[in-house]
Amino acid sequence: MSATTPWERGRLDARRGKPRLLFGQMYEDWDIEAEVLPAAGRVFCIASAGTTSMALAARGLAVTAVDINPAQVDYVRDRLRGGAFRAGTADRFFKAGRRFLPLMGLRRPLIRRFLELALRPALRRLLVDQEGLEQKPASNTAEWPVA
Repeated sequence: MSATTPWERGRLDARRGKPRLLFGQMYEDWDIEAEVLPAAGRVFCIASAGTTSMALAARGLAVTAVDINPAQVDYVRDRLRGGAFRAGTADRFFKAGRRFLPLMGLRRPLIRRFLELALRPALRRLLVDQEGLEQKPASNTAEWPVA
């Protein structure tokens, strides 16, 4: 059977070929799952780069990880045997994109601040309480107020 979607092929384009590793690392926050899942039992998750599945297994859960891309499953199996990190197609794409962020005025402290405020409601509430930060952008810009 040949791969029919870019996800199955591990590609960000329409080219055909053997499935390729798309994610060598994952960008999700696995501890969110760890907070809501029971301390023991069985879970089913996406294999991706294996980060979530291995972290949940380390916490004592029996994990079944699957992925539409067979290269991702092979990569997770390799990591479980102690294999080294390998950059996937998406990782290389993100790395190239990060080179252009400073040219657009998006420096690391500003991005980190945005992520802290936008993606972590509890942290955002804490910062608002402790530092008196507003929870909205300053004037009509996309920048968050800096303490």
